[in-house]
Formats: sequence, C-alpha cells, structure tokens
Amino acid sequence: MNALADPSVGKFVNEHFSSSFQKVATFKIVGKAKQGGNVANVARKDLEAKTGKNVVTSLNAKTALQLNEGDKKKEK
Repeated sequence: MNALADPSVGKFVNEHFSSSFQKVATFKIVGKAKQGGNVANVARKDLEAKTGKNVVTSLNAKTALQLNEGDKKKEK
C-alpha cells in the first residue's frame, strides 16, 4: 500500500492543510486553436499591482547581459 492510499494520511492532510483556487480565466477550443484564457495576463497585472513596477519592459536578455558585463568592468 502506498502512503496516499492510507486513510490516516488523508485525514492528516485534511486536518492540517487547506487548498483553494481562484478562477482567473476560461477558454474554449475553436478548431485547433485556443481562444480566450488570460491566466498570464491576470498574474502579470496582479504582480504589477503588488510591486508597483512594470513586469514587461523593453529590456531583453541580451541587453541585460551587456549591462551586467558593464557593471563587472566598473568594479575592477
């Protein structure tokens, strides 16, 4: 028997843990394409609201690495 099949494990989990979810989006499949669904958009807006900073910027990985290399050269 595995631990998840043991009734005492289920009882322990129910007593000591809680779980919930928030519905953030719905979508439907039309043909082979997904339409709707804005989970990433909702998460981005929530993070921006909490931090007060934009998540999406014009900074990309290449530019960030170049800036990082410039900082390392200045430290020497």
